[in-house]
Amino acid sequence: MGLDSLAPLLRPGRTRTLTKEDEREVKSLIVCKDPRQHGFDFGFWTRKIVADLIEGRFGVILTLNSVERLLHRQGWTQQKSLRRIYERDHVAG
Repeated sequence: MGLDSLAPLLRPGRTRTLTKEDEREVKSLIVCKDPRQHGFDFGFWTRKIVADLIEGRFGVILTLNSVERLLHRQGWTQQKSLRRIYERDHVAG
């Protein structure tokens, strides 16, 4: 056995993360905008929609938890659960 057997294995690394400039661009894509303006069918921002927007725009796949941390760094918090939104819309009917 030679030294070649001790060579490190090539492993895929973590997906490229967003730069600070990318994060500012995400913010500009979201602020005062409706997801439907970006081609989504749903009119409320969700972590999934933000993740899909980021993947489409930057080619970066983020977990929902990573999206939540990104949004938190931007100063945003979750406002309403989807269930409450649906219930409100159903009552307003």
